[in-house]
Amino acid sequence: MSGILKRKFEEVEASSSPCSSTRESDDEVSCSESGDSSDSVNPSASGPITPNSILKREKRLRTRRVHFENVTVYYFNRRQGFTSVPSQGGSTLGMSNRHSWIRQYSLGDFALEQERIHRDMLRDHLKEEKLNSVKLKLVLVQWRFTFYLYVFTYGVCFLKKTPWLWNTRECWYNYPYQPLSVDIHYYYILELSFYLSLLFSQFTDMRRKDFLIMFLHHLATISLITFSYVNNMARVGTLVMCLHDAADVLMEAAKMANYAKCQRLCNLLFAMFAILFISSRLGLYPIWILNTTLFESWEIVGPYPSWWVFNLLLFMLQLLHSFWAYLIVKIGCRAISRGKAGKWNPLHVSKDDRSDIESSSDEDDSPPPNQKHHNSTTNGTNKAHGTNGYLTGATCPDEH
Repeated sequence: MSGILKRKFEEVEASSSPCSSTRESDDEVSCSESGDSSDSVNPSASGPITPNSILKREKRLRTRRVHFENVTVYYFNRRQGFTSVPSQGGSTLGMSNRHSWIRQYSLGDFALEQERIHRDMLRDHLKEEKLNSVKLKLVLVQWRFTFYLYVFTYGVCFLKKTPWLWNTRECWYNYPYQPLSVDIHYYYILELSFYLSLLFSQFTDMRRKDFLIMFLHHLATISLITFSYVNNMARVGTLVMCLHDAADVLMEAAKMANYAKCQRLCNLLFAMFAILFISSRLGLYPIWILNTTLFESWEIVGPYPSWWVFNLLLFMLQLLHSFWAYLIVKIGCRAISRGKAGKWNPLHVSKDDRSDIESSSDEDDSPPPNQKHHNSTTNGTNKAHGTNGYLTGATCPDEH
């Protein structure tokens, strides 16, 4: 079948030539020249018709081009939709049947308008994300503040009835045959469960720059609580836990005031926290706690293998206290230097000091630097403006 079609195409090609194919090349040239000259002189004269080959069609030149001059934008008012969204548990946003406003732009003005709208939407989106982040952190800080306040109140109420609060040598009399009361057991279970939750939540929360330091702190605290409970050093363990909870209450309160933008209250709470932290963990902790674990226990009980491990963990905790005290003093010096110029926030520090502290309220309204805006002029729409698009905090009619 292919051979028959090939022969038919060859016959069409042979019949389309003005001269016979059996002539020589010189005759073909002269014939073609005579044919061309006769056509150019007398185009209406009778001559051989040369149909165009079906295999050699000339390409048509496209002369028409579409030009866009203006862009017409129709604005529709928002209204309640009638289709539900099961994943969000509510109804969608719709549009009114007729537009409420018409505006015409040139292509350049429309590109600038779309860029402005995109920039405003991005700024609103960043503000909303930051607000949600602050709300989440505020909830976590409130939870920690509630726990520290409760457990510190419980510890003070329990320890004021015990003799080893007033005389630390009572922690080692009759050791290790000291009875374990229900109050001590409950106190230990509360503290251990809380620090275990902080340890595991580090891997699920936002990664901070002081991740390793806090991880070591939680490990040292959990090891101290577990080790003192197993070795029946619960008396001195209750003193250590109550001493640490005192400063943590003020720290979480200062964070709450910072997130709530209560500047004066934040300044006052932070100053109280700094004084209490330095006096308790750099003054009272080594004088009261390390003195009884190192010297009084050596005098009454004597050294034993677990004694070395317990004091090593206490020394590791003291090194962390010194590092944090350095950061607190550094923050205080920066706050004082900023206070000379006007408003200052002690919890607003650089990323080098503490990575989880929010920026001050002065930076909330500033746009993010080095933003890259995307222009979109195709069909006069923007990607963010769909039929049921949502504009956060928009005060003008929505664009469709």
